[in-house]
Amino acid sequence: MNRFIKFLIAGAVIMGFQVPAFAQASLEEVIVTAQRTEQSLQDVPIAVTALSSDDLDTKQVITFSDLQLNVPGLNFGQTNFGAASINLRGIGRLSTGNSFDQSVSYHVNEAPVGASGVGLEQYDVARVEVLRGPQGTLFGRGATAGAVNVITNKPDFDETYGSVKVTAGNFNTQKIEAMVNLPISENLAVRFAGYDLQRDGFIDNLFLPNTDYDGRNQNSGRFSLRWNASDATTIDLSFSNFNEESSRALKGRYVCDESPTANRGCVLGSKGSDLANPAGVYDGIISSVFLNTSPPGVGSATYKALGLLNAKESRPENMTARQAHADFAPIWKADSETIQFNLTHQLDAGSLSFNYTGLDTASYTRSDTDMAVNPAIAVRSGSPGAYTYARDTSANVALLDGCAGDWCGVTGPTRAEEVAGVLADGSALTTKYTFANVSRGTFIDGTTGNGSDDYYELKFASDFDGPHNFLLGINSYEVYVTGRYLTVSSPLAQLSSLLYYYPSNFGTLNNYQLEAEGIFGEYYYQINDDMKLTVGARFADETKTNNQFRTTYYMGTNVNGISAGGISGAGQLLFDWPTNGGVKLVHNTLWGSCIEGMTGTLLTGFQSGFKADHLSRTDDTCSENADEIIAQHDGAAAAITQASAAFRAAKLAYVGAGAPTDPTDPNAQAYGAALAGFMNAVSEAVPSMYNMDEQYNIPGWPAYQANKFDYETTSGRVVFDWKYDENSMMYASFARGVKPAGVNPAANPRVYKPCAAGSTGGVSWNATTAENGCVDIPAQTKKEVADTLEIGVKTDLMDGQLRVNANVFTTDYTDLQIASVVAATTYNFNSDAEISGAELELTYLPEWDSNLRIDFMMSLLDTEITSDDRRINPFNKLGVGTANDISATHHEIKCTAILYESTACVGNNFVVEKTKLEAKGPTLIGGDNTIDVTAWLTGLGTINGFGGATATVLPSYGDRNCFDKASDCSETFFDIPSITGSTASLKGNSLPQSPEFSGNLSASYTFNMSNGWTLIPTASYYFQDESFSTEYNATVSDVIDSWDEVNLGLLVIPASGDWSLKAYARNVTDEDNVTTKYNSTDVTGNFQSWQYRDPRTVGVELNMNF
Repeated sequence: MNRFIKFLIAGAVIMGFQVPAFAQASLEEVIVTAQRTEQSLQDVPIAVTALSSDDLDTKQVITFSDLQLNVPGLNFGQTNFGAASINLRGIGRLSTGNSFDQSVSYHVNEAPVGASGVGLEQYDVARVEVLRGPQGTLFGRGATAGAVNVITNKPDFDETYGSVKVTAGNFNTQKIEAMVNLPISENLAVRFAGYDLQRDGFIDNLFLPNTDYDGRNQNSGRFSLRWNASDATTIDLSFSNFNEESSRALKGRYVCDESPTANRGCVLGSKGSDLANPAGVYDGIISSVFLNTSPPGVGSATYKALGLLNAKESRPENMTARQAHADFAPIWKADSETIQFNLTHQLDAGSLSFNYTGLDTASYTRSDTDMAVNPAIAVRSGSPGAYTYARDTSANVALLDGCAGDWCGVTGPTRAEEVAGVLADGSALTTKYTFANVSRGTFIDGTTGNGSDDYYELKFASDFDGPHNFLLGINSYEVYVTGRYLTVSSPLAQLSSLLYYYPSNFGTLNNYQLEAEGIFGEYYYQINDDMKLTVGARFADETKTNNQFRTTYYMGTNVNGISAGGISGAGQLLFDWPTNGGVKLVHNTLWGSCIEGMTGTLLTGFQSGFKADHLSRTDDTCSENADEIIAQHDGAAAAITQASAAFRAAKLAYVGAGAPTDPTDPNAQAYGAALAGFMNAVSEAVPSMYNMDEQYNIPGWPAYQANKFDYETTSGRVVFDWKYDENSMMYASFARGVKPAGVNPAANPRVYKPCAAGSTGGVSWNATTAENGCVDIPAQTKKEVADTLEIGVKTDLMDGQLRVNANVFTTDYTDLQIASVVAATTYNFNSDAEISGAELELTYLPEWDSNLRIDFMMSLLDTEITSDDRRINPFNKLGVGTANDISATHHEIKCTAILYESTACVGNNFVVEKTKLEAKGPTLIGGDNTIDVTAWLTGLGTINGFGGATATVLPSYGDRNCFDKASDCSETFFDIPSITGSTASLKGNSLPQSPEFSGNLSASYTFNMSNGWTLIPTASYYFQDESFSTEYNATVSDVIDSWDEVNLGLLVIPASGDWSLKAYARNVTDEDNVTTKYNSTDVTGNFQSWQYRDPRTVGVELNMNF
């Protein structure tokens, strides 16, 4: 619909709730605590928007996302994993990870609480203050872009009263909100408030008709107490609880146009809702390459033809933005408890206050990773060249759940159970901790964890009669988070059973701890009656520790499960291996070299496939990767070398005896015992599970011992304000905000080749060039520094009829922290950026008709990355359509190896030069036959005519180990250098989520009826310019289109005033407004997830006062 027509509708129709107090000829005074003391909004020399409880109701600010429509420069989004992303002036949640702070800090009653409360419904709130620009001086850690402060209502002593609000709307919305204020005495009062919300999801699941995405089932309650202990002392105590068990979607709309080749699941620049090419996703590679349970390298059409996707399972055509097609219903469980204590004592010289806030959180989420119904597990029959595939009707794969913190023993195995590999009674872990049994390719992910925050603050604000005053405070902040991001799939579970991999799900346990102390203060000098100077600073001393534990997929090979050659039997008999089904693990990195390097592939028989040169060597035969692990454990190197020598002697004796295969032969039994002894020695020397910080303890890696660090930060501001008439103020300020550094996951420099050489722990690493895809992944980011110069005016004009608050600003960001995916792992980087803009807020109450109110706000924003940082766009590794497009000369190949340089490889794409690839190909295309026709076609994944492949088509699959490293590829490698992708400069790009223009126009009118009733219609129109979803600014995939929204409603108040009825309509024209685009990785098929504003919602609210 034409925007002008929408604007006319917004101005003509009705919305919302407006209190009669607005029907005045002059604007009311708004009290805020933006400077940590109560002041009039118009006296605060900061760009701040304050919304009172009446404003929140009027403007239909129900959740935090609704602030986007009412605060200049604010954008709200949701990350792909459900976390809130608050963006002010182009900066928000650009970095990820427990150790990284948001650039917009979130506070409740002036105390930091992270972003845990952002998803709550707003209830019994006195006001919400949004401060734009660096606010670190008074609001603490981070806050380089701004701060949000939610002030809850406190008990009052005057009277007993309460209210009940009942809401009913479409999507089966049912909400009840209640509040009771109860004075106990003239000095003691309590207040109870809470709500309960039930709502169906906004996204229909077409495969599971009785389920939906993004529903709500949540409730919250708050108890508050206020005690005037004396005329000078006030104590406030509150306790609140929040609980949710919903189908809240971790992802939005699934966007994909199926790729015709298997090196991508979806084509770049997709717009549709196809199923990703099954051969181009992680599960499809595992099932076809390793399990033989699906046809290799083919698209969904072949799966349909084979009966592996029936009519119901096939993705419907022309799906809308509000439809999904998945076989798993999202799970979102969250609990939090917050306690706040505040003591304020008035002295002759000022006010002394102490504040404590404690927050405990727990969360458990699970969602379909690719939001799809994937093909059924197949069974293969026939012989090479004539394979056929049919649905495996007996398939039933148990998916093992995981846990962290208090969830262990509930959703996933405890540490003791996970180490043992079985329950205490010897039962399989899946008998208690299975969250799904599946018969198709299923890929589930989610988070589990607990957190606790403890914040203490002591503050004094002076109140001297002279020109000099100050505020001084100290604080302490402690944070502890334990969490685990889980990924589990049916092919991975099958593979772990087949190859004795343990455990069977991905999920690294991380524990993060913050200890921070700060001192802050401001000095206020009243130059004269009209001019004031403010100088403030904060100094912080902090320690961050991020511990990582080995708990993820394939931490070790369960040698107690290998019966070939009598290994498990010998281990149980001679070395006390568990006999109840428990595991005996050999570290996966050691298994890949120290064990298999000597014994060959044990899975086909203990006597097969060893490399002859190992028998004449005197070292432990372990690889460089394995030696790095062994060096971390005292005595391990000597133990493994000794065990290797003993095993080598036994192997020579066994070979000398003719390598008998009869398990009763004494020589075979002796060899089996020796092999079990060798594995036992390696297992004992280097444990597999729960090793702490293993990858942070490798000399020669940039992350060596970088997971803990102490640091200091200093932020501050200088403000000059001039009250040039009774109702007007101008101000100029310079503010510096500092956001602390954070810890990245450890990155192997042999996989992610740095651009600059270096060393840690006395061991060096090599570098490569930008042309060869170098990427410098910092072990720790640098601290983020924002220097902002701002000039603003706040004025009430026309005898209080018109209020205008406006400002212009420019911000210079040094080392802005921005997250980016490399392969399938998210790392954080630093970039410099410049941001400039202007903001305007206007309210008009015309004297000629005091029943009319008009509000207008707008934001102009210009952002630019100024540093020449080079990154690899993980969603577009060939740089298609960019200045660094190498698609004409290079080719993407999807890795089919489980590990490359001890780093997860399968499903991740790597890039090689086409000419070098073709030169090694079959002779019929001019190659030297290093890669023969069979291997070439196998690499493409199109065997036996599936997909109509020919040897002249470049392969889509490949083992990266065989391309550029002489590793264990049957002693064959191709000598073709591989890179991770095309490196592009970010210089000149816009920051993500930064529209150049956004604005809102709203109007309300109060009709005072002759019978004493009041009718208040209101309408609002919001518009936002287009923006980019990532820092790469790729026009083919990253553009978020401009969007607008109209909200309407009507409030009816009877003459008695003891109840009111409100009708509302939000997003009246039912637009599918995209707010965020998330790019998935190679592993999940390169689809996009588009997050949307809510669809059209309509309803009525009955509010009763007593």
